[in-house]
Amino acid sequence: DELDTLGVRVAKLEKGADNVTIAGQVRADYRMQDKKDTSRLRTRLWVNGQVNDDWSVTGMFQNTQKINETDGGEDSDTQLKRIYAEGKIGGVEVLAGRWNEFFWNANILDNFIDGARFTYGDKVKVGVMAGKMDPGEGAWPGVGGDFYAANVTTKFGVVDTSFNYFNLEDDATDEDKEIYNVNLGFDVAKDVRLAYEYMWGDKKYNDTVSKDGFVARVDYKGADASVAGTYGIHAQWFDQPVNAVLTPTTDANTFEGRGGGYEGWNFGVDYTLAKNIQLCVNYYDTETKDKTEDDEVLYTELYFFF
Repeated sequence: DELDTLGVRVAKLEKGADNVTIAGQVRADYRMQDKKDTSRLRTRLWVNGQVNDDWSVTGMFQNTQKINETDGGEDSDTQLKRIYAEGKIGGVEVLAGRWNEFFWNANILDNFIDGARFTYGDKVKVGVMAGKMDPGEGAWPGVGGDFYAANVTTKFGVVDTSFNYFNLEDDATDEDKEIYNVNLGFDVAKDVRLAYEYMWGDKKYNDTVSKDGFVARVDYKGADASVAGTYGIHAQWFDQPVNAVLTPTTDANTFEGRGGGYEGWNFGVDYTLAKNIQLCVNYYDTETKDKTEDDEVLYTELYFFF
C-alpha cells in the first residue's frame, strides 16, 4: 500500500512538472554616454504554469549585475518582477496581476502595472485596463499612480492601426494626465516597413512646449533570433513633449522629462550571430525641447535566449 501511495504521488508530481515551462534571456549591454561607459548583465527567467486549458500563471525573475566600475549603480537582488494570471472568461481575454504593459512601440508607456486587463474581439480588438502604475519603474522617475487605458486595434487593408487612450492620476503632481494616441504601420515595399505614431495630451502640464508629438520609424528587413544571419536596420525620429508622454521605453537620454520633453533621432542594426544569439547596436542623438541639454548615446546589447 505504501509503495502504491508513493507511486501515485510521483505520478502527480510528474504530471505537474509537465504543466510547467521555463524560458530565459541573458543580456549583456554596453553603454557609452557623455564620455562614460557602463556595462550590465541582466538575467531573466520566465516560469509558466498551465492551470487548465484556459488559464495559466506566469512569473518572471530578474537579476542585474554591474560589470564595470564606472557605473555608480548597485547590483540588484534577484527579484520576482512580474506575476500574473491570464486566461479567458467566455470570449474575453483576461490578464490580472503585475505585468509589464506597453502599447505599439512603447513610445508613450512601458511600465509595470498592478491591475487587470480585458480584451475582446478578433479582427477588431477592444481592450480596457485599470490598475496602479509603479513610480519606481520606467524611464521617468516619480511617474506613477492610478492608471486607466483603453485601446482599439484593427487593420484597414494593408495598414495596421491602433487607437489608444491613457489616463494617469499622477501621484507626483496630484493631477490627471490624459493622452490620446494614433498608430499606423504598413509595408511600403518588400522588406521595408513604415510606422508613424501621433500623440497629444488633453491637459497641458508645461506651457512652454506643445501638447502633441510624434515618432516616425522605418525598418528594413528584421532579425529573427531563431535564424542565424538574419538582420534588421531601422531609423527613428522623435518629437515627444512631456505633455504627451508617460514612461516611454528608449535607450536614448530622455532627460527624465526635464526641458519639456525630448526630440532627436536614432539609427540601429540588429544581427543574429547564431541561433538564439542576437546583437543589437543603436546610436541616439537627443536634446530637450527647450534646447538647454543635448546628449549622444551608443548602446550595444548581446542577447542569449534559451
